[in-house]
Amino acid sequence: MSTKYKATTTEDAYFITITTVGWVDVFTRLNQKYIITDSLKHCQQNKGLEIYAYCIMSSHIHLFCKATNGFILSDVIRDFKKFTSKKIIQTIIDEPESRREWLLPYFQKACEHLKREQQYKVWQDGYHAEHIYSNSFIKQKIEYIHNNPVKDKIVTLPEDYYFSSARNYAGLENEYGQSVALKSVHLDGRIEGLLLTMKVRQSYLNDSEDTIEASYTFPAGWGANLLSFSVELNGKRMQAVALEKKKAEKKAL
Repeated sequence: MSTKYKATTTEDAYFITITTVGWVDVFTRLNQKYIITDSLKHCQQNKGLEIYAYCIMSSHIHLFCKATNGFILSDVIRDFKKFTSKKIIQTIIDEPESRREWLLPYFQKACEHLKREQQYKVWQDGYHAEHIYSNSFIKQKIEYIHNNPVKDKIVTLPEDYYFSSARNYAGLENEYGQSVALKSVHLDGRIEGLLLTMKVRQSYLNDSEDTIEASYTFPAGWGANLLSFSVELNGKRMQAVALEKKKAEKKAL
């Protein structure tokens, strides 16, 4: 298989699409969607998967993600597909499913061209992966992921679709729990020759009465350098110190 659309680097972020064979609408049932969300949570907790945006459609999944802590993204996606494939088939067999009579034979027939012995095939071979290389590409792909249900006329607004990170970005709850709402974004840039210096100020609002522990991730484009980072919380400003990656990981232990 060509490496053009595979995650070939170990620590970079990728836009990934995983599709069912024949674009079969498997994920029209809640129980099948929950297989995906539960498996993604497992990968986050045990396989170093960081997810920045996602959307579960009826026949495919979009992810903006990367692997951390020494894990390789291609291995994580391979294991995810293998596990979910078995769970999807088992759910079709064990739980009420009006489409069982044609789904199982269809997934069996999809194995006919395989050299390896396999009874059912749910996912298409491989996956589509695009390397995230710039801030504009990040914005483009997140908007594309979140607008998928709108484009298919499932919902009017991206945040109305339950199985999408658009709800997290809007500060609403979904399968990944409560999030902190992004209140505003302010950008201030200056170009000097070939150098662009950009200041990004983001304001978040916790409108609940609970104290929330939040993890902040800001994917930087290829070639970008972090000059400074600070956080202001309840009027108190905290200045961060940028460290080389290996030193930062060692300090975090």
